[in-house]
Amino acid sequence: MKERVIRIQVGLATILVATCGIALIFLFGALPDFGISTYGLMVKFPTAPGVHPNTPVQKSGVTIGRVHDVRLDDSGSVIMHLDIQDQYQIRQRETFRIRTGSIITGDALIDVVNLDEQGLLSKFDNNKDDLLSDDEIKEANQVLAEGTVVENGLVVDDPLQVLISMQENMANTFGSIQEAGGGIDQAADEFRQLMKNLNASFGDNEQGLKEAIEKTNNAMAEFERAMVSMNDLVGNEKTQANLKRASEQLPMVLADASATFSRARDTLDSLDRAGKLAENNLAHLERVTKPLGERGEQLVESITSSVEDFDSMVTQMNQLATAMNRKDGTLSRLIHDRELYDNFVRTSRNIEEASVKLRPILNDLRIFSDKIATDPRQLGVSGALQNRPIGSGFKPVPR
Repeated sequence: MKERVIRIQVGLATILVATCGIALIFLFGALPDFGISTYGLMVKFPTAPGVHPNTPVQKSGVTIGRVHDVRLDDSGSVIMHLDIQDQYQIRQRETFRIRTGSIITGDALIDVVNLDEQGLLSKFDNNKDDLLSDDEIKEANQVLAEGTVVENGLVVDDPLQVLISMQENMANTFGSIQEAGGGIDQAADEFRQLMKNLNASFGDNEQGLKEAIEKTNNAMAEFERAMVSMNDLVGNEKTQANLKRASEQLPMVLADASATFSRARDTLDSLDRAGKLAENNLAHLERVTKPLGERGEQLVESITSSVEDFDSMVTQMNQLATAMNRKDGTLSRLIHDRELYDNFVRTSRNIEEASVKLRPILNDLRIFSDKIATDPRQLGVSGALQNRPIGSGFKPVPR
């Protein structure tokens, strides 16, 4: 009976341990993804703290894959093989970043993040103009194919390591403060030595010493009054409230200053790009003006000759206009003499009427000449007596 109870207890303990193990696997996300199709990518990191096979790969907080294996190459860099689910796509403008997932366990997470502006320009700005063209943006948005090697993976510093670095910096700071304290002690010794020298100097002149002491007392009194005024000023509730508001607004002022510096940096970058464009335009203009400078004398001579020809043409036109305006000229008389103009009009009309009347005569002459050419005997008496129809005689054969 006792042995049976022991077996039941051992079985229950085994079931409890297995249940706890499965729960821990689900809790820490170490359960592999079964039945999900994936594709492989390789990422190169300088280091891989806390990364091991089956480490999650996340994008915007969503697990999209896991680490398949981790190995070192000959240069000491870390090469990771990642299994990414087929439903998620990684683009050229994205990279992988290792960060601490849990401070307690030291496990890491791998995030998919977008490259910053400087990283995009460094990777895709092929023409080095500090701007991404449409083709370069299209290249940045391309999907990574299976087996692609992603260079220059990012690693976020461990918070504990940052705290250790801060501790070291604080130790250095305290050391500097200690050194400053030693300098203050040395200055105090020098001040005491100075007072001894002053005491020795004023030992023979008691009156001068009294005047010096009186002036010192007056200076101390003035200093005391100044400190009282400062205390009244700082101790005022209104002043304290103003100082508090000023201290509260200081982060916003610093943030505005940072934004202003950022905009100023962007403005300087724009001016730099504008300067480069202006330099390119000047280079193009130089290529245009260089041939003009080389052929300057010929161009000046051509322009001078053209101006002289134009001047000569204007002179001739002026002479023509002068001749037309002369009263005794033919054109002037035709324009100004009404009777001559009417005669010219009547003559042109008569010529037009004569041409109309001459047209039938010319047609008859054409017909007559055609008949004579067909049968020349019609010009004689025998031809008229025979009274043969026109065209029935001998016709020459055309050659």
